[in-house]
Parts: sequence; C-alpha cells; structure tokens
Amino acid sequence: MSGPESEDPGRAWAELADGAKLAELVEDGAAGSVGVDGSGAFVDARPRGLELGQGDLNDLGALPGLAGRTFDRILLLQSFGYATDPVATLRSARSMLADDGFIVLTRTQPLRYATERAEQNGTSLAEEYFSSSAHTYRTRWHEDVTLTKRTYTVSDLLNTFSAAGLWVEAAAEPQLSEDARRRYPHKQEWMDTYFGILVFRLRPLAS
Repeated sequence: MSGPESEDPGRAWAELADGAKLAELVEDGAAGSVGVDGSGAFVDARPRGLELGQGDLNDLGALPGLAGRTFDRILLLQSFGYATDPVATLRSARSMLADDGFIVLTRTQPLRYATERAEQNGTSLAEEYFSSSAHTYRTRWHEDVTLTKRTYTVSDLLNTFSAAGLWVEAAAEPQLSEDARRRYPHKQEWMDTYFGILVFRLRPLAS
C-alpha cells in the first residue's frame, strides 16, 4: 500500500490532525487543502494554499473550512482515537468524499496497548487484548503527561468501518527500512516490542 505522499498532485485534501502531513502534500502540489485539529496545535510551517482551523472531530459538517466541500483524500492520522463517536465521525468524513475519493486512517496497533497492560498488570497478552477497560499510559514525549485511550481489537476497527459505510481497500503495517534500522536502533527496539501502527485505505460501500 503506497503512502498518501505518492498520490498525483492537484487533488483536494483534508487532514483531520495537526496539518503536518498536509503541509508536505501542499508543497508537492496538493490543491484545496484543509487541516482541522481539535486542539489548534498546528504545524508551524504553513505553505501557501493550506487552510488550517480548529474544530471538533465529532461535528465535521459544522466546521467552516469543511462545510459544503468535497475532497479527493481525507487523512485521519491517529486523530481518529479522539473521536467520541467513531462511526459518526467516519460517516461525516465519508459524506465529504468526492467521486473516487478515499480515507487514509491510521491507528495504533492494538497489540501495543495489550503488551503495555500485560507488563503493568502481570497478566497475559490475550487477556489484555480483549479487555474493554480504558488504558492509561505515560507519553514518550513528556514523562509527566499521561493519556487515557479506549482499547480496541482489529475486529472492533473493521466493524466500525463497516457501520460507517466503508470498506477496506488496502491495509499496511509499516516497518522501518534497513537504513532506518541501522540509524535509529532505539526506534527498531521499540517497534520490536510495541508493533507500530496500522494504516487503512477506506472507500465508501456501494449504495
């Protein structure tokens, strides 16, 4: 599965995150590009043609930058985890897709949370993978900051996509290149334990 950066230039994009990936795409020729983030903590570099605005992922249709518009590609890069109603958020995003458009969505590999919880609680990987309780953990970027996430399984994700009227056209589990493994052994060590992320390309189901 090729990354979003490999797409043809000139397409209209929306990123429901901090705009970092979108800024790169605009530099490469993406058109009509809008970034929306709930916190308003956007990327500093803002090339011409990139619109950024703060808003609620749970009410996409009410956002001035998105209302009445359609996009060829919509990116939900980890931000999807902050949606309180995931199905409603995906349905709203689906309604904004142009003909032949699709959504690129990333999620933390659920085995990561299961591994962390098993280590913390002295339980088994399977027990924690299927646990429905929330997971609280300390962030890697600031030891004094903790986050609480809803846990999920791969089947939970697939059922959410289906309920939103979407199907998985392609999926990937990105790994570091050989060069990156040599240059950043600490990153490879982390991925060897916590698995990394899942990437999905989602298209609307035929009506």
